[in-house]
Amino acid sequence: MSFAQELMTAAAPVWEKYMTHPFITGMIDGTLEKEKFAFYLMQDSQYLKDYAKVYATSFIKCDDIHLMRAIYRDMQVIVSDESMTHIRYLKDMGYTEDDAYAAPTAPENREYLDYMLQVAREGSVQEGLISVMACTFSYYHIALHARSQAMKNGTYENNYFAAWMDDYVGEIYKGIYDRTADMCDEITCGLSGTEKDRLKEIFIRSSEYELGFWDMAMRGPNA
Repeated sequence: MSFAQELMTAAAPVWEKYMTHPFITGMIDGTLEKEKFAFYLMQDSQYLKDYAKVYATSFIKCDDIHLMRAIYRDMQVIVSDESMTHIRYLKDMGYTEDDAYAAPTAPENREYLDYMLQVAREGSVQEGLISVMACTFSYYHIALHARSQAMKNGTYENNYFAAWMDDYVGEIYKGIYDRTADMCDEITCGLSGTEKDRLKEIFIRSSEYELGFWDMAMRGPNA
């Protein structure tokens, strides 16, 4: 089993809750309130900005040129391609990208971001990168599940959220997922059992923050 798979297995009890979360099931059946989706997109836009900063911090601390190139490449995708999904939806709902960044950061989001940034600043390169991988890996699996269920339930066609599902299982994001899994295995090769256990703790903690992010999104802007 690859270490990426070990991480996902370790976090499985948390990840199971994503798949039945009311925000995700609301996207699957198309009934999620657009106000809540807009709030989610604004918070996630802010999240992606600091997510990129975690990559940047790891880039600065890294001495391996091959890993530096991989980090730089994926950081570019995060701040361009992934953000475009958010921008398209926000524009459709009457918001601009600047609106998203000007919105107040929800406390749950800020706590999650501060955790990852602290790990990146104070921990090893591996610890910093692992702290963001719960998001990278889980989004692909959530979108894969959501798209499959929507198709199975007959709610995919004309579903407002279908484009979100499609983007996170599409070729570009799947490429990020695969490269991140490869990076995970490469940067952890040769680490001790104790070091790997610490990385699992970080991954599980980030996974729990991800769950809190979905809870926050479901409560919406007026909570």
